[in-house]
Amino acid sequence: MTRIPVEIAVGAGPSNEAYWPVRIQFRAAPDKDDVDAWTVMMAERGPAEQKQVDLLRGIAGQDRLAFGEFYDQTAVTLFSLAVRMLGDAHEAEEVIQDVFLQIWNKAATFDSAIGQPLHWAMSITRNRCIDRLRSRQRRSQILVETESGEPDRPAEMAPVAADTAARRR
Repeated sequence: MTRIPVEIAVGAGPSNEAYWPVRIQFRAAPDKDDVDAWTVMMAERGPAEQKQVDLLRGIAGQDRLAFGEFYDQTAVTLFSLAVRMLGDAHEAEEVIQDVFLQIWNKAATFDSAIGQPLHWAMSITRNRCIDRLRSRQRRSQILVETESGEPDRPAEMAPVAADTAARRR
């Protein structure tokens, strides 16, 4: 297994004048044929992460107790992420409900060789939040168009829109 050195900026000085680079070594994923390297990598996982992998396997088999335990372990983190992204606790609750529904339906697609269960759930949450933000943006744009009386379309699109509206009638 090879290690890849990466240099990143950690923080700024008191007056934002400089960043201090820090060297971090990331481990590259072993080749798929290197069974020993995969075994070592899997053994390095913590017991909590391995427990979550087992819970996702249970969820894939429609085990409600496993789903409840996975929810208890991850809901606070996922909800916090959703609130930070959306800025609204009520919308975050709706997104988290969709996220756990997707986890229930897609748990069989989780591959522990690719990533960690919590990170998988966080990526689902992130994607759902982005969808919600785009939807919110579209709704506000439609509201502005409705209030102004004219759609915010380029001039070359106006005849196409009129033709489409005529066909709908």
